[in-house]
Amino acid sequence: MHVPLATLICATAPFVMTVNMLPQRRSQFDMSAVSSHWRQTALSSPELWISMDITVWRNKVGRAIKIMRAFLARSGRMPLSIGLDMCNMAMKFPQPVAEEVLHILSGCSPRLRELHLIDPPEGWINVFTPSYTILRSLSVVRRSRDIISDELDSLDVLPCSRLALSWVSGQVKLRWTAITVLRLAFLSADLSLKILRSCVNLTEFRSKAHTYHEGQLAHPPPAAPFILPYIRIFEWPLLSIASAVDSALLRFIRMPVLDTLVWHEAVDSRHYEVFGPWDDPRVTFFDHLPATLSALHLDNHGAPHGLSYPVLRFLRRELRIETFSIRSTLTIAIENLCRVLTREMLEGAETVLPNLRRMYICLDLRPGRGPGPDPSSLLRMLESRLSVTGPGTTILPSIHLELKGKSRHLAWILELEERAREIIQHGLEFHYDIDHFF
Repeated sequence: MHVPLATLICATAPFVMTVNMLPQRRSQFDMSAVSSHWRQTALSSPELWISMDITVWRNKVGRAIKIMRAFLARSGRMPLSIGLDMCNMAMKFPQPVAEEVLHILSGCSPRLRELHLIDPPEGWINVFTPSYTILRSLSVVRRSRDIISDELDSLDVLPCSRLALSWVSGQVKLRWTAITVLRLAFLSADLSLKILRSCVNLTEFRSKAHTYHEGQLAHPPPAAPFILPYIRIFEWPLLSIASAVDSALLRFIRMPVLDTLVWHEAVDSRHYEVFGPWDDPRVTFFDHLPATLSALHLDNHGAPHGLSYPVLRFLRRELRIETFSIRSTLTIAIENLCRVLTREMLEGAETVLPNLRRMYICLDLRPGRGPGPDPSSLLRMLESRLSVTGPGTTILPSIHLELKGKSRHLAWILELEERAREIIQHGLEFHYDIDHFF
């Protein structure tokens, strides 16, 4: 079958916008340098130039501006996705240069579909006007709190449905009902919760690495239940069950159609005695999760102990989870999980996670954290999965084990591999990766 060259070139171009901390190669220029024929084809294919990722180095500003103008000219009138990294120079970027780059963006505003900014200079965000009529995705990323953080009080004029923010403080105004995908990082916990409650049409919410402030909260937490009726993916970093913000979220959030939960639990051990087992707000949170939940991802990486009582209690519920993953630095957390998932350990209880199809375990064995989990506990868990039967068939989940650590922990891995061979022969799909062991 003959495929036109223009179709082939466009099919291999990076249409999905990604903005990393390092400059990216621009394959459009590579393709146009293959031959004169390829160059002519690339230059006459505006769909090849609709996505650009520009890094503005202080000593190469002119080149960055030239590249931007080339992309804009060659993309014709097609919608654009632009990523712009100002290289951590928001505090010292020359004003004329900042104004020229902003002028270029403003000139193509009616065509902007996606805009991703890293460390934009002061005042940039509040320049946005209603001329950005098709802007659907906006991200504003800052590398640290030392960079100037604008008050985002002009975003309510944008029709964005996807928004990502980091290191933002102060006033934030958005077109709340338009946002369906929201990703936050390094915002104060009270501001994150306020934004979450306001975006009532969310389908995906991810928040990472909250900042906490002593004293009075700028945004009081809720005192009554609130519903997010459409949210299907939810991620939250839990730091302290004693904080007013975390406690309010745990007690009052309701997500009736939730499908995927990404749960970071790094609760400070000083707060374990604040609540009794039944008063712990995490119990309330897990009790209100719906039967629609099919994927659970636990990050126990910063926790001082193993899996918490509320998590273990939740796993023993009648759940329909098909995908489960856990990441931890503690062998006790993995052994906690293995005991819960092993049928023989639960006297007379129903099978735990009977619909489980995929399981991923990542254990980072750090110095001083012990020699690794007992291989027997992992093997008992694997064997128990073989005996879990569904309607007319045996459920054999795919299990992936990733291990990071030092060479002195290698012995139990070799033992596990040897003893797992017989189980694998019965049809269980079992993989493991070893990183930094040698």
